[in-house]
Parts: sequence; C-alpha cells; structure tokens
Amino acid sequence: MPIIKAQIEGREYAFAPLKLKQIREIRTSDQAQGLKDGVAAVDFWMPYIEDSAARAGTDTAELPDLEEMEIEKASRVFGDMLLAVLKASGLELKSPGETALAAENPPTGMTSTVSS
Repeated sequence: MPIIKAQIEGREYAFAPLKLKQIREIRTSDQAQGLKDGVAAVDFWMPYIEDSAARAGTDTAELPDLEEMEIEKASRVFGDMLLAVLKASGLELKSPGETALAAENPPTGMTSTVSS
C-alpha cells in the first residue's frame, strides 16, 4: 500500500490511501458537495484523515489538535493533512468536496513508499 509521509508542524505523519468505499462516499455525499465553510470541511474530512493515518501506522492521538489552534493555523494544518491523504489516494481537491485523479508525483516535502 502506498504511504505518504508529510511533515506537519515539525513532525512526520504517515497517511494511507482512502478505501474505495470511502472515495465513493465522498464523491456521492451531498455534504461534501456543499461544503462552504472551513469548520464544516473539518467535521466532514477528519474521520477520513484519522482513518488514513491509523491505517498508515500513525497514532491518531498524536495528530495535531485542531480544536486548540487559532483558526489560521488550524486551517493550514488541516489543509496539509487533507492534501497528504488525497495524494496518498492518487486524488486532488479540485473544489470544495470534489476530488479528481492527481498527477503521479507527490508535492515537495512529501515522500511515497510502498509496503505490502
């Protein structure tokens, strides 16, 4: 399984690809299609981010606590985690709630490994 490792807030976290059923849930979710504010996006995406991290071996208790951050920092950290999950899944965020196949190369600062 391809794993993306991302440096977020000075720590390295690993993220696994989303499961097919999760991708289908996201693509067909009315909630995902209508996300207009950042708080709703966090509430929608965090279960997927936490599942991805756990399956990649990251202790979810060690993920950054967005609730205790100032909004600007929380938005940046959330975006970094979401980007890592989407990249691990071969997806990219085109617009709020919309995903599409992404390029093969991960962004700078992220590495991909394959384990079986």
